[in-house]
Order: sequence, then C-alpha cells, then structure tokens
Amino acid sequence: MSAKEGDRPRPGDRIGTERFERESGASGSGAGEDGGAIRVVVVGNQGTGKTSLIISCLTEAFPEEPVPVLPPTRYLADSFSDKIPLLIVDTSSRREERGAVEAELRAADAVVITFACDDQASLNSVSSYWLPLLRQLQVPVPVVVVGCKLDLRGVPGAVAGGGGAAAGAGGAGGAGGMVAQQPLDVLVAPIMDEFKEVETCLECSALRRIQVAEVFFFAQRAVLHPTGPLFDRQTQALRPACVRALMRIFMLCDVDGDGVLSDNELNAFQVECFSVPLQPAELVGVKRVVAEKMVDGVAANGLTLTGFLFLHALFIERGRLETTWTVLRKFGYSSTLHLRAEITQLPSKPLPDQSVELSTKALEFVCARFRAFDNDQDGALNTSELNNLFSTAPNSPWEEAPYLGAAEASPSGALTFSGYLSLWSLMALLHPERAIEYLLYLGFPSDLAPSALTFTRRRRSDRKAGSTQRRVLQCLVVGPAQAGKTALLNSLLGRPFEPSHIKCSEDERFAVNLISTDPQAHSSSSSSSSSSSTTTASSLSSSTRDSSSIASQDLGTVASSSTVLVLREVHPDALPRLLAEPNWLAACDVAAFVYDSSSQGSWEKAVGMLQEVAGRAEATESEMPAVLVAAKNDLEPHPAIFTQSAQLCTEMGVAAPVPVSSLLHDVNELWVRLADAARKPHVGIPETSASRSSKALRRRLLYRSVSVALVGTAVAVVLVVGFRIYAARRSSSSA
Repeated sequence: MSAKEGDRPRPGDRIGTERFERESGASGSGAGEDGGAIRVVVVGNQGTGKTSLIISCLTEAFPEEPVPVLPPTRYLADSFSDKIPLLIVDTSSRREERGAVEAELRAADAVVITFACDDQASLNSVSSYWLPLLRQLQVPVPVVVVGCKLDLRGVPGAVAGGGGAAAGAGGAGGAGGMVAQQPLDVLVAPIMDEFKEVETCLECSALRRIQVAEVFFFAQRAVLHPTGPLFDRQTQALRPACVRALMRIFMLCDVDGDGVLSDNELNAFQVECFSVPLQPAELVGVKRVVAEKMVDGVAANGLTLTGFLFLHALFIERGRLETTWTVLRKFGYSSTLHLRAEITQLPSKPLPDQSVELSTKALEFVCARFRAFDNDQDGALNTSELNNLFSTAPNSPWEEAPYLGAAEASPSGALTFSGYLSLWSLMALLHPERAIEYLLYLGFPSDLAPSALTFTRRRRSDRKAGSTQRRVLQCLVVGPAQAGKTALLNSLLGRPFEPSHIKCSEDERFAVNLISTDPQAHSSSSSSSSSSSTTTASSLSSSTRDSSSIASQDLGTVASSSTVLVLREVHPDALPRLLAEPNWLAACDVAAFVYDSSSQGSWEKAVGMLQEVAGRAEATESEMPAVLVAAKNDLEPHPAIFTQSAQLCTEMGVAAPVPVSSLLHDVNELWVRLADAARKPHVGIPETSASRSSKALRRRLLYRSVSVALVGTAVAVVLVVGFRIYAARRSSSSA
C-alpha cells in the first residue's frame, strides 16, 4: 500500500469499480456526525513551523513575519467532498502555556504534530514527548505527524500511513542536526509501529506550498474516515471488527440467503449506499477485478463473501477509505464499528415498576436463528456454533457478567435452547438497548427495531388487578451467608450439587431458565431427577431439552408460551446499599428469603432481612409477595424454627416456608410457588410492624368516624322527630 507525493482520494485513478467509490456525502463520527466543525489542534516544538503552516494553508502565501500564535480559525477547502469545515487551533510552545495546550488537546477531534525537517531533535520529540503526552491526557483522537520545512531538505518527501507508506524522500542534510537522509516511511516506521493512533505521516513546505492543504485534508479524513478501525497496517489485513461489520452488511444484502450477491442484490446494495445503480458493464468490471485477485471471490451467480471482503480491502489499499466508511455508516455503524446509539435506543423509557420483554416477532426471530445455527441439530449451540451465530456482531454479548454462567448448558458445555432463550430474556430485562443492538447485528430488520421489545404493565396496576401478564418473572434471592442461595441458583440451571460452600463474589448474581408451572409435571419429574446429580433441572419443560422434540417443534410458539424465571441472588453485605437505591425493588415480582433450616442464627438473620426489605418496599411503594425458603432440608431441622416461623407467618401475612434440598434435588415445588406468588402480586405481601400499626390506626380512625357519623345521624333523627311532634301539637292547639 503506497501513494506518491500529494496522492489522496479524488475522482480519477479508478480501478474498474467507479460507482462503488462514488462519494455519498455520509459524515463521520465526532464533529462530523452532528454537522459541526472538526477541531484540529496543531502542536509541536518551538520553531517547527506550526503557525506558518496554518497561515500558508489559509492564505496560500508564506508569511515572512508570522504572529506568535494564531487564534482558532475556520477553514473549508473546495477539495473537502464532505463539506465539513475545520476549526484549526494553533498552540504556543512556551512552557508557561502548557496548561492551555493540554486543554486544547483534550477538546481536539484530531491532532497535527509538527517537526522540522532540519531538526532531528524535533522529530525525536514526536515519540518521546508529544505522543506520550496525548496518551497521558487520554486523548483518543487520530494523529497526523507532519515534517515542516521540507524545502530545507532539498527533495520533497512523501506521505506515509493512512492507506499506506509513501515513496521516500532523500536529499541533502544530516549535518547540523538535520533529519537523516532517509525515506520518510523509514524515519516514521518506528513511530507508527508504536503509536497506532498515528494515521498519517507526511512532509510539507509552507514556503514552496508543497502538500500544505494535504496536511489538513488528512486531518479531516482521519476523523471522518479513520484507517485504524478498518485496517491493520502491520498485518496488511482488515481488522476483525471491520470483517464482522462487513459480514453483517453482506448478510443483509443477500436477500435470498444463498451466500452470494447476485447482480440484482449487488445493484440494490449500490443504490442503497451511493444512490446510483451500476451499469451491466460496471457489474462485469467489479467481478473481473475480484476474480483476477481472488479465485473464490466470485461464483457463477455473483459475488461471494470472500470477494465482498476483498473488494473493501482493495478500496482501503488504494486509499479509498471513504468508500468503505460510507457503506458502514449507511448500515448504521459509528467510528467504533458498533451500531450508533440512536439506532438502538428504546422508543420510550420504561417506568421503574415496568419490565421489558422480547416481543413475539423478536422471539420468533431468535428462535429461527437458533435453528439456523444448530448445525448438528442436537438442541444446543456448541462453542463453534455460538461463535458463528455472533460472527456478524462485534462479539458475543454473553461472555461476561451478568450473563456468563447464568443459563443452562448441556453436559458438554453447549448452550441449550432453554439457556439460549433465557439469556435473550435476561438481556431484554436488564439491558434492553443492548438486546435491540444484538438483534440488529444478527439480522433483525431495522425497521422493526421499535417493535422488538414490549413493556409490561406496571406492577402497581398488577396489584390492583390481582394478576400479571408477565412472561419473565424476576425473583430476588436474599439470605445470610451459607444459607444455600447459590445452590438454589445452580439447581435452577440443572447443575450438580457442590458440597463445598461457594461464595458469591459479586453484589448480584443471576440464574435464568424456562420453568414448567404444572405441579403434576414437577411431582412426576422430581423422582426421576433425584437419582442423578447431573440431570438437567427438572423444572424445565422436557420439550426444551429433547433435541428430537426441538427439531419438530415451532420454537417461536414454545418461546412465547414459556415462563422464564430469573433468580437474582444478592450478596448479604451489598443488601443495605442496594436497598438505598430508590428504584431497586420496583421491577421485582417476588422475593425469596432463604435460610439454613438447621441453623437458628441463619433463620434470625433471614427474618431481619425480610423485615428490612419489606420496610423499604413499603416506603417506596414497591411491595411484592415474599416466599420463605427453608433450605438444607436434608439436615436435622432446628426445633425452635418451626414454632417461630409459624408465628412470623401469621404476624406478617405470608405463607409457610417451602422446604427444599439442593443435595436431594428437592426444589421443584419452589419454582411453582415462586411463579404462583409472582402471578398473584396482591397476595402474600409481608406486613411490617409499622404497616400493621398504620393499618390498626386507620381502622380505629375509621371506627371513630363511623361512630361519630352514627351518633350524628341518631341526633339528627331525634331532632327531626321532635320537631315534627312539636309542629303537630302546635297545629292541633291552634285549631
């Protein structure tokens, strides 16, 4: 990849793909995206020619006596096809102005670092001072390194980077601190290898008007059409993130899904991106260019994915980065190669006591994706299949907390259909905009993105109605250390019991799975599941675990009719801090308070947590049903807990504890109880002593009000009767 002196993207020098390289006017990121000026800050050692460079560019004349520092100046050249102006900011080299220089650098969209071609020390300072300073200030913007005073070297230099290293510059020099007589690409190669933020290096002469305008053209292009996100200069290959984005674009344009872009599909792509169709001869030319370099880039019926990627690599190699960036931005990508925020944002913001779920259309889509990538049709996605599924996304969204380890996997570690659907449901619940983003990465139609998610009815309305329509039920799991909370979460995922204590290291940990709420199914499956610690959780519907059943079912129907249970384990130490957050409890449907049934201390701590959570829920109007869970039922129960729990349940108005044993796999009834409690949000809400006192006070006030009203009514009746008697007697005496 090389370019001669002054070479830059412009009409002409086409490679047989003219219409693909037509400008579309799409703007870049940063300043370009909002239509404002691109702020270019020029820095460098004293005497390197910063101010002369700017004046020469603005006035097309060399200043004999330049001012020390220019004020910020707007500049728009006719050659700027994007029509986005620059705001060029000159800086002082004086030590006392360092603070002001650093402030300007922090506000920059791009930085130009100058060195003098007759001063080796100024070139050394580029890598020893200026570039490290940018990193120290955490200024993640593209950099253009410029050798000024090229006329003092005798022979013009060349451009390096930004699409390739240019031919070298020789000439006199070397004495008196002169920059070594070496080609520019050799001089700057160590800098560009160490500092990836350097987009381009070039030499110029303000005196002779050599490559002056090019300096700021490359600065603008570095912002609007940066090389770094697309191309690795060292490996001379497209970066993985760029490949993934282009793969998604290819998938979206491959309407018939045959893995090839036909002439019609290729033309539709061209019109979508550049608003101009390709002529038949141009289509032939595109495919011929690809076929000459990449045998498998063209098939009998069109352009393959390999050819599509090669074509864009060729554009970048020829310095036509704006072509690939136009395509990427047309399909919604930002300069980080993620979909832009305005594309993935929710149509409106849910209220704190609403939850977010996948719509029927989104469920059908993710189920279709599962079936398409389950190549061995075993009802689970192994690592390779999962990587292929997310090959059109920047990465897998489930490789870190809270998703990592939160869903059911097969004995071999593959993600089951239940686990797959559960993770999508969890992502919609916790990070709805992320769910939309990854739906779009996988090919969900962008025009349907606003309908990909649905907001549930408010929990306050559910309590009034006495029911809920939520498909995804969120349960807080609260309890003291070593009560058995983590074992419960593992049981939901069908994992074997771990005899040693597993401490939850995070504030919160999630487990999510599809559950069957049919008690008969639970009772019949529990006996079969208890014989093996490696059996998948019996709470799951068998239809979601049987690969042959999955192959024959309408997965969208299965998904839309399933109940998803989300267990949200809370670390005991984090509970007070989380409760202090005003809306933390608002979206939860039910709370499970877990205690070790063999430990009096565990029971007392769980009761304290129940009272604390119930009190906070009352204060924030986030009341929810509570379920007491007597864990470790395989151990000898503490005798006092039975009596104390009965008394507590009577006082607080909650149901008797549910005995469970993760060791014996006796947990199935719990999932039914939790789901039933969540579906009856007006029942089983714990009452604190303050709540009971408040209710008693309201009853007394009501009683007094009724009593006063009755007395008042009686007095009124007596007065009316007395008045009528008096009136009657008076009337008779008058007669």
